[in-house]
Amino acid sequence: MPKKRRELKYIIKTTLPTLLHINNHSKRKVGNIGENMLAIESGFPEGWFYIKSKTNDHVLEPHCLSVNAGARIVANKQRFGFDADSQLWNYDNGYIVNKASGKVLDIQGGYIRTFHRTYLCQWDRKPSTEASNQNWTFLPGGFISPAFHEGFVLHLRGHFGRSNIEGTQILIHQAKDDDHHKQTWYFEPEQNQPKILSPPIPKECPDYFF
Repeated sequence: MPKKRRELKYIIKTTLPTLLHINNHSKRKVGNIGENMLAIESGFPEGWFYIKSKTNDHVLEPHCLSVNAGARIVANKQRFGFDADSQLWNYDNGYIVNKASGKVLDIQGGYIRTFHRTYLCQWDRKPSTEASNQNWTFLPGGFISPAFHEGFVLHLRGHFGRSNIEGTQILIHQAKDDDHHKQTWYFEPEQNQPKILSPPIPKECPDYFF
């Protein structure tokens, strides 16, 4: 290989990760950089995974295990095995896809409300040109943020311990500089879990939210 070509290859290899802010632990094998930019720099793991709150280890899933578009996303105790599909997610070029419903995480109503609560829901996947409210990125510190709404992150609703109640809804909220324990998350791959069901799926689904 000619010297100039080797030098160019070295420059690309050493500087591209810095320009893209890539987390070395979340690199993916990609072909076309243009088509896979979001997958490279997302910070999300490959395959199916749980999204867990650093506050209480509860995980995200559609309310009442719904597979319908518009169902709000809540945090519940983690389940394992074949009945955990509603709690498993996959990152696909900006979208976060639910295993049970095939729907994607969505900012309810399509935009963030300044003076009213904005909820996280699931919805049918939109074309990339119309999906500004369905694209997500993972930020340092454990924040999950809408890719096109800088300064906002996923947030556990509730005060005075109510955020620890099962079925707590998820909001899109302004990121906090401190006291942000309800805004930080981590991932747990599906394959790390035993093939059992624990705890059982709730038999009743309340009509109210916390």
